[in-house]
Amino acid sequence: MNTTEPASRPKRTRRAGKITGGIVLIVVGFLFLATAPFLSDFTAETAPYESDAYAVVGDSWDESSYGGDGLIESASIEITPSGDAPVFAGLIPADEADAFLGGIGRTLLHRGTAEHGPTTEDVAGDAPAGLPGDSDVWAAQIEGTGVQTLDLGGAELEGEYVPVVMNADGTAGVGGEVVVEYEIPMLPWATAGLVILGLIGLGGGVWLLIRAKRA
Repeated sequence: MNTTEPASRPKRTRRAGKITGGIVLIVVGFLFLATAPFLSDFTAETAPYESDAYAVVGDSWDESSYGGDGLIESASIEITPSGDAPVFAGLIPADEADAFLGGIGRTLLHRGTAEHGPTTEDVAGDAPAGLPGDSDVWAAQIEGTGVQTLDLGGAELEGEYVPVVMNADGTAGVGGEVVVEYEIPMLPWATAGLVILGLIGLGGGVWLLIRAKRA
């Protein structure tokens, strides 16, 4: 009678289990490590803006969305104009936006979704009555040449606001790139957690494969 075959079956089963478990852990570890760098993509939204009119107007946002009690601690808008002319960017209270922008030719820039990128909508109108920087309607504003950054997390901001980008001299033809950046305090911890889990998965998988080979 051959007694070797029954005795070897549990051994082969355990070896196969170690190999399978090792491969699974290595794959999961690689997935965690590969995902970690992409978490930074959740901290910024980039969109080009262009209008033949006098202003580009973004969707309104609520200051409370960037409060310290929420997921996002603060945010900022970085404006990079396509030309050398001075650019103007400002935040206008949502309840005053229609009164100021109502007669101005402008392009509405709507936020993108998971399925679609940002969309635009042109609104016919005339040139602004004066220079945008001379108006006292702005809750926050910046003006200058080159890259300009508008902070959305200022302590003095309360309520809902509409971001507006114009040429500083009020002329038509506005274009460039806008980057909305968020500061998420928990993000570094989440990234570190994925890296640690990934390394544990890789280490555990390699250890199981070595054990299986020696079995």
